[in-house]
Amino acid sequence: RDWSSDVCSSDLERGCRPATGHSVAVIGAGIVGLSCAWLLSRLGHHVLLVDGSTQGAESPGLPVDPASAAALGVLMGRVFHRSSGRGWRLRQQSLALWRQWRCELAERGRPIPWRSGLLLLAADQEDLARQRALLQDPRRRPDDPADGLRLWERPRLRALRPALPAAALAGLYSPADGQLDPLAA
Repeated sequence: RDWSSDVCSSDLERGCRPATGHSVAVIGAGIVGLSCAWLLSRLGHHVLLVDGSTQGAESPGLPVDPASAAALGVLMGRVFHRSSGRGWRLRQQSLALWRQWRCELAERGRPIPWRSGLLLLAADQEDLARQRALLQDPRRRPDDPADGLRLWERPRLRALRPALPAAALAGLYSPADGQLDPLAA
């Protein structure tokens, strides 16, 4: 599918750059592939989105299965076992870009459903110790809404049953992380 004309034809004044003359192929029409195609087209590149359902063509109007549910749309940047390093910085940048893109897509009449908050369960004492260590990390700012990690102990988890396993010892909750609907993209 040719995303260049679909995304930027009427949006040049809204942040799309003029055509660069470069062509880019993006393989896969999952949520990441669609996001890459959208961003590249906004940067002025001609984008060919290749996926099994696109039949290798780029003409608008061809049936395109818009995404896959392979990653379930989970965006997990804050509730992760590390608080530093290149991977950490990349996850933070990714979360910020998703927030920006969700707003921009909604403004263009293409909202992606988003469920805020992510709960990472501790299945054993080792998981629980790792979660508690994350909360004690001096680089974390528990009062910062962008971080805001909280440990939910068993009494709070009980209220979420039967959706959660009874054996869960606790859960690390992150209001900044969440899940988008990859099939709605």
